[in-house]
Amino acid sequence: MADCRSRVDPPIPQSFFGNCVKACNMKANVADLLAGEGHGFRFACDALERTIKEETSEPFRGCEEWVQRLLAIRPDHGGTVNFAGSHRFGFYKADFGWGRPSRVEFVSMPNDGAVVVNDARDDEGGVQLSLALPPHHMEVFSTLFLDGMDGLGSDGFKL
Repeated sequence: MADCRSRVDPPIPQSFFGNCVKACNMKANVADLLAGEGHGFRFACDALERTIKEETSEPFRGCEEWVQRLLAIRPDHGGTVNFAGSHRFGFYKADFGWGRPSRVEFVSMPNDGAVVVNDARDDEGGVQLSLALPPHHMEVFSTLFLDGMDGLGSDGFKL
């Protein structure tokens, strides 16, 4: 989902209390995610960035087809991942009178390939990714993605 408040003409103010987001759908081949210079993760990030820029350059382009496009996504074919949230929402900066949170978690995430992005607690421009997969997939993810990386990805991402 992409925030379109600043992308419409005239721009909608940041204080707007409502929904002004657009679904951005990216497709990638498994071979592209597993091979090449980008090592998958970098490829996926670059592809997501390109897709969001294309989809939001004219936020309402193709709006008559949005429902059909969303219905055409077939999660039963596997490999579907849903990204939500934004590092710009400032979850860790929120203070409702009892202090800033020490940890933010999304307890309503289904375990079917959801990824939620929010700001990092350290205020250094980082992001926190929350990932939900079925238990056996989380074990494989942990083994393949986290083990052996010593907390730093080959492309410089802090894990």
